[in-house]
Amino acid sequence: MIITKDTFLADVKDHKMEIVCDNQSIRLLKFRNPNTNCFWFEILTWPGSLCITGDCGSFVFRRSPDMFNFFRGDNINLQYWAEKLEADDKTDGHEAYSTEIFRTRILEWAHEYLNNVDDGADENQHAILLKDVEETVLTDIGDKNMDMQRAIDFEHNNTYIFYDFREVDCMDFTPRFIWCCYAIQWAISQYDS
Repeated sequence: MIITKDTFLADVKDHKMEIVCDNQSIRLLKFRNPNTNCFWFEILTWPGSLCITGDCGSFVFRRSPDMFNFFRGDNINLQYWAEKLEADDKTDGHEAYSTEIFRTRILEWAHEYLNNVDDGADENQHAILLKDVEETVLTDIGDKNMDMQRAIDFEHNNTYIFYDFREVDCMDFTPRFIWCCYAIQWAISQYDS
């Protein structure tokens, strides 16, 4: 599932805000559609921290005295915000193994290998290697450990071209984390209005 600003906004289009507590940097805001419990969430802040919890996950961030100032704006910075996490959602966390990233990185390494090898290989031999990579390494991917092991074990012309591949980062942000980051910024904009 891909979370974008538009998909998030569709999820919360009928949400109403309830301000339960608003005392400087100590706040409790609740957001929900009055007709359903889908996509409800709460934002709780205290000096130096912000917690979002609800239907789409729970995360705690720690960074600055007033966390609303930290998150205000129009753009989310997933990488930087993830660095400020103190507690992660128990269901999915903020990162998960991505088969799409794995596939992309494997093909990048294969093309880099082909570009660096001066063995007189022609286009047909390159196509054979790429087909072998597709059939051996990129078939039935989904289990991180098995995928990594298949990559590391892959051999072409007596060369293990993915020998150090376990060091490659194939993680991506979870949909729950992305959704909650959009929710934080949107909630602050609703509060500011």
